[in-house]
Amino acid sequence: MTYLYRLFLLFYPGRFRRRFAREMTQAFEAGLGRARSRNLRSAAQYVIADLTDAVVSGLAERRSNRYFYHKRSRGDSMSTTLAQDIRFALRTISRQRGFALVVVLTLAIGVGPG
Repeated sequence: MTYLYRLFLLFYPGRFRRRFAREMTQAFEAGLGRARSRNLRSAAQYVIADLTDAVVSGLAERRSNRYFYHKRSRGDSMSTTLAQDIRFALRTISRQRGFALVVVLTLAIGVGPG
């Protein structure tokens, strides 16, 4: 059953897997052992719940990490880098519109009376 769990860990980003896969697999094996000691139905429920969690959490981890892969080349001019930063900021803001609205309103309230 551990091989199936390791397969489901592929939903996580590579860096995350390299760092935490061993611990996650050990926790899965320990939990499965406890569930098996109760009964077969409990073990099946544990496997289904943990595999579902691996898929959901893995995809969420991939989604949250995409903001951290913004790379710059060494030979870029300042204007090129500034344009890339502005495009990156606009993409990030468009993905998190609620947060952007709160930031704009906070700035408007702060700057308005001054």
